[in-house]
Amino acid sequence: YNRFMKKKDDVIVFGGEHHNLLGVVRSLGRKGIKPFVLLHDKSMRNEYKLLRSKYVASYKIVPDCEAGMDFLRQNQNVSEKPVIICTSDGAASIVDLNYDTLNDYYSIPNCSKQGEITRIMDKAIMGQEAVKAGLSIPKSVVIVKESVLNQYDIPFPCITKPLLSIGGTKEDIAICRCLKDLEIKTSHLTCTKIQVQEYIDKDFEFQLIGCSLDGGEHVSIPGRSRIITQPICTNTGFLQYENLDGTEPIHECESFIKNIHYSGLFSMEFLRGKDGKNYFMETNFRNDGNSICVTEAGVNLAYIWYAFNMGLDWKKEIPAFVKELNVMPEYTELGLWYTDVIPYSRLKQEMKDADIFMEYADDDPAPTNGHWDYRLLMASLILKKPFRKLLRHNSK
Repeated sequence: YNRFMKKKDDVIVFGGEHHNLLGVVRSLGRKGIKPFVLLHDKSMRNEYKLLRSKYVASYKIVPDCEAGMDFLRQNQNVSEKPVIICTSDGAASIVDLNYDTLNDYYSIPNCSKQGEITRIMDKAIMGQEAVKAGLSIPKSVVIVKESVLNQYDIPFPCITKPLLSIGGTKEDIAICRCLKDLEIKTSHLTCTKIQVQEYIDKDFEFQLIGCSLDGGEHVSIPGRSRIITQPICTNTGFLQYENLDGTEPIHECESFIKNIHYSGLFSMEFLRGKDGKNYFMETNFRNDGNSICVTEAGVNLAYIWYAFNMGLDWKKEIPAFVKELNVMPEYTELGLWYTDVIPYSRLKQEMKDADIFMEYADDDPAPTNGHWDYRLLMASLILKKPFRKLLRHNSK
């Protein structure tokens, strides 16, 4: 089932089965570049809908990121320094931890030395770098699993997060109102350490999705994505991508990236508090799952990273203004409706208001067309709650 790299493959997209990877494939494909996909998935199934994209040149499926790293080592002479784009935290970390091995053979995201990206993925260290760059962060404390909680100065209400994104799961993220809530949550942790952070009374949440070249000498942040529908434990909700209005901490973000000498795709997450302040949440040192909205708005960040590393003219790819648009992650929103988080009227209105979708694309319908889950989405919208109740009955 696997097809392997060819000499013409000069860009590798490394990540899991997610609309993040699909978005990068489409971004590159629309510039005439069909990438090689290195897909890590422990189930090793025989069918992956994103591999049906017409923009995928060839691919290899591996059970985990370590096996992906083995594949990169074994194929490091297959072409002249292919560009690597990571779409998962695991892929970004394994590439970073093998910087000395890969750097002569691939153009990779980096902080100029081996292991530095992974080190800064630690949210405590990340917070220190954010403060150094002039960003405001919520009060936080690091808690070790099974420790006595009353020894810590914990701000309530608070939100828990894995200290390392690659070391925990979404289940480790929760809002706790009191010590008892936190005790219950920490008893079920999948990671050994968590960051317990002050819960901010927010006005809205936004991301600054960008690309850094040459260790932060050139940082491009074209606009902001503002979350409209906020699902639990993710920022992949219905969102608006819009031009910057001058209230975002762009200079501080550029300083953060330059201070750590980062090169590659990234995103920085913020809360706008009701007090008007911007609170830094975290930086993702990889392509962001929402980045297809930046491509559709007129700035192809994945291609800019590719063009820079291939010695092409990347500067012409950055316009003065972006096209503002609405973006719908249709599977996520269907799940929110299915679980009664949002009403059918809201789901239907979002479908109407959306300019683009995370999964479906007119120019590349194969990853969704003909698949039962996408047909389910369309049928659910047409048949409304009676069909949803039937689904619930059948799933028991």
